[in-house]
Amino acid sequence: MGSDVRGADLERPQFNGVIPELRGIRLAQLRLNQLADADPRNRENLDGNVYIRVDVREAGEHFRDAPTTAGEVARQSGQKVPSPTTRCSP
Repeated sequence: MGSDVRGADLERPQFNGVIPELRGIRLAQLRLNQLADADPRNRENLDGNVYIRVDVREAGEHFRDAPTTAGEVARQSGQKVPSPTTRCSP
């Protein structure tokens, strides 16, 4: 994942920041879900925290499939997602 960027060493490509950025998003997701576990938002506690779910999808080269992918996300957004009960290590 991520596109290669040619640096001074042409034998070994360097990669852009996609992977570290996704890792940062995942770490933030874990932390926010921990906060939601501690103080969940519900009918009685409207100031509580909500669970978040990061869903990375392939939208094709140059985002050619982005409209179809966005439609899938919109259709699925109405579905109930269970609270996260398992934690993945970062």
